[in-house]
Amino acid sequence: MQFLLALVIAVTLGVIGYLVLLSLHQDPLQPSAPPTLAEMRDLPEPKRLARRPSFAPAAAGRDAFPRAMRSLGIEVRGLSPELLEGSGVGVFDQHDHEVAWLPLANATARNGALTVTTSAPEGRLRLVVASDAATARNSYWTSVDWPAEAPPEQVAELRAEVQQVTVRCATEDRAIATTLRLRRQGDARWAPRTAFVDGAAPLRDGSLRLQLAAGTYEITPWNEGAFATTVISVPGPALVDAKFLR
Repeated sequence: MQFLLALVIAVTLGVIGYLVLLSLHQDPLQPSAPPTLAEMRDLPEPKRLARRPSFAPAAAGRDAFPRAMRSLGIEVRGLSPELLEGSGVGVFDQHDHEVAWLPLANATARNGALTVTTSAPEGRLRLVVASDAATARNSYWTSVDWPAEAPPEQVAELRAEVQQVTVRCATEDRAIATTLRLRRQGDARWAPRTAFVDGAAPLRDGSLRLQLAAGTYEITPWNEGAFATTVISVPGPALVDAKFLR
């Protein structure tokens, strides 16, 4: 049995060796003829396309495009110096597109006001004073509609008195006051994205710090149910006690 096994192994090795010898003695592959490239035809000379009317008049309706620009001067009064860092004036056109963001840290102080200037399209504008450029569209301190018929030399005056208010929740209210809803009366556009100093939930002691501009505000829990609404007036008391349970 061992002899047969050894014989099979020997024959196998011999076949493999013979194949190796054959492969070593094969002639190299001969190179093929290079491909023949077709002759490239001459391209015709480019021709200018026929003139077509611009899409802008049809798309823009009665508005000219691009719209005429005008210079606009803006004065901001009442803003505390410690709030200048990061804050600015946002200019929005009649379609609520941002036209300019003017940082108040670079503004010129003159006659008790911070003065900035910009170029804005003719037509109705909306001017805001906000603490942050990213949230200025709806989380502002002041928002003023500037009429299209305002004289070019007229300076827009914005007031931005900002006050910090601390709301204290009663002990029995803290369980339902985990998150609170804050609204400004008469201003459906406004959103409190930057109004909560430490977040929308009261601290462990039940206090909630807010940074608000002049106006009247309503604060109530988001929880389902009938809860009392606390009204905050600015300018007004710096400390407000809130009781949400009826």
